[in-house]
Amino acid sequence: MRGLVKLAAVAAIVLGSASSAFAWTPTPDAIATAQKGKVWYLVTPDQQAGVQLARAVVDINAPPAVIWKLMTDCAAVRRIIPNNLGCRVLDRKPGSEVVEQILKTPLMPNVRSVFRQDMEPQKRLAITRIDGDLKVFNGEYRLQALPGGGTRVSQELRMQPGFPAPGPLVRNFLRGEVSDGLANLKRESEAAAKS
Repeated sequence: MRGLVKLAAVAAIVLGSASSAFAWTPTPDAIATAQKGKVWYLVTPDQQAGVQLARAVVDINAPPAVIWKLMTDCAAVRRIIPNNLGCRVLDRKPGSEVVEQILKTPLMPNVRSVFRQDMEPQKRLAITRIDGDLKVFNGEYRLQALPGGGTRVSQELRMQPGFPAPGPLVRNFLRGEVSDGLANLKRESEAAAKS
């Protein structure tokens, strides 16, 4: 994910469709970890052959508006997603935009991904693959305002490279993108909220 998820890439090329198929709800364990200020994440093979599934959640001491601004700004996304080499908005319409991102990957070629982001400002960012090196890249981020002014950010991403790559290698890459991406989003958001 302008898209965090890209964090996922994603972020980062972490992290769907605009449907409720991506309405993952964090487990009590995940929420307990998030409440401690840590990123909870799990990356596993998806039911669809070759697809990897990443789920994550973190509580951030910043309001949804601050987090949303960072998630939807390509310059900020390059700081948030660890291996993001490039991010640009190709098309913008009310409620959505088309984004291109390039991610550096270990032992694999750089990955180019073009996706549509459907947006419910400060609440939900859904990602749908359009083009690029990934065969599958779909997901969503959800922002939930918390008492006291914080925000819970949860994400669910499905990804499959469009080139041969061992599942364990892809999952390892996703683990780093998801955990580091959300940790970076937390750091950037909390710093922005203080300034």
